[in-house]
Amino acid sequence: NVRVVVRVLDENDNAPTFPTPIMSIEFPENTPRDVKRTLNPARDADLGRYNTQRYSIVSGNVNNAFRLSSHRERDGVLYLDLQINGFLDRETTPAYSLVVEALDGGSPPLRGQMTVNITIQDVNDNQPIFNQSRYFATVPENATLGTTVLQVYATDQDAGENGQVEYAINRRQSDKEQMFRIDPATGLISVNKPLDFETRELHELVVVAKDRGMQPLETTAFVSIRVTDVNDNQPIINVIFLSDDATPKISESAQPGEFVARISDVYHANVMEVADPGTSVIQVTAVDRDEGNNSAIVYSLLDTPDTHSHWFQIDSHSGLITTRAHIDCETDPVPQLIVMAQDNGRPPLSSTGTVLVTIHD
Repeated sequence: NVRVVVRVLDENDNAPTFPTPIMSIEFPENTPRDVKRTLNPARDADLGRYNTQRYSIVSGNVNNAFRLSSHRERDGVLYLDLQINGFLDRETTPAYSLVVEALDGGSPPLRGQMTVNITIQDVNDNQPIFNQSRYFATVPENATLGTTVLQVYATDQDAGENGQVEYAINRRQSDKEQMFRIDPATGLISVNKPLDFETRELHELVVVAKDRGMQPLETTAFVSIRVTDVNDNQPIINVIFLSDDATPKISESAQPGEFVARISDVYHANVMEVADPGTSVIQVTAVDRDEGNNSAIVYSLLDTPDTHSHWFQIDSHSGLITTRAHIDCETDPVPQLIVMAQDNGRPPLSSTGTVLVTIHD
């Protein structure tokens, strides 16, 4: 008998094969460099140098964000890991699709491929950003409650709740009186309480935009709201006495009951019967808290013939009342004048005061 031993020599007739053509993995965007994920290795039925020898990334590796590492274990399989090679940023590149190739040691080598889809998970690493650092708006002082003043707008590049923005007014730093409110979802700022130009013309708000992350990030913007004047104040008449120091005076020869001074809507003045036309009697002044034409005041005397108002005239700009004609104590010893102060608003507002002129014989 002859024993024949036949040795079968291996030929490179099998290519490396991955168990699945597509594999999906995830990395948080703040994953440190060199962190690895295990990938499915390729297997090759051939032996020795015809087995899987190396791996490479063929395409999809934007900015060389990843690299491969491998090691062979006792079972002869060349195991594969994917490692972070740079810095991940979901806002710049939210996903990668790598084509990984396995090569054996043949000449030429045989190849097998697998696609690795990588999703970069969001981390709350971006604060909201306003489209303006400072906003300006105007609102009339008679604006009704709920009137919209302006809208602020901020964006956040993060995803999900990390990118959802809520708005608020920083009450510790601004608008403690809560004259305005802001819609937390839309950023619309509206009137919350009655406004008054004469009390406060400018309101400065500090508006906060905050995301809804587990550790929320925020940013601020400044809003300047100027209240514009509306003709809502009528003139208030005062009196300037025509003494040398503009104060009421009385002679030591004054009789009991003679007028000294009074704070009222009724004012008193004295004039001699022999006074010539054009003699100064008294000057009235009115103050209007509005501005511009709304506070420009014109004076006039109302026509009251029964009280002999035609004996007098008033300067429309200064409010100085003078005699227009000769006056007669016997006809009317105390003529009564009605002074009207009217502003130039639209519509105009006015106020009146009464001046009692005592004529001395």
